[in-house]
Amino acid sequence: MQKKNPTLIFLVAGKTTLVGATARRLQRQGVKVGLITNDLANANLSL
Repeated sequence: MQKKNPTLIFLVAGKTTLVGATARRLQRQGVKVGLITNDLANANLSL
């Protein structure tokens, strides 16, 4: 069975950037990383 680490993410700016940078660092170390993001920063929404 594969080890899984739960992660707590706070509701502040910069989460996607931080998670992406961490994932790239882990990938360089040979760790398989999978991310699902819901980043609407570039979406053209009018609310």
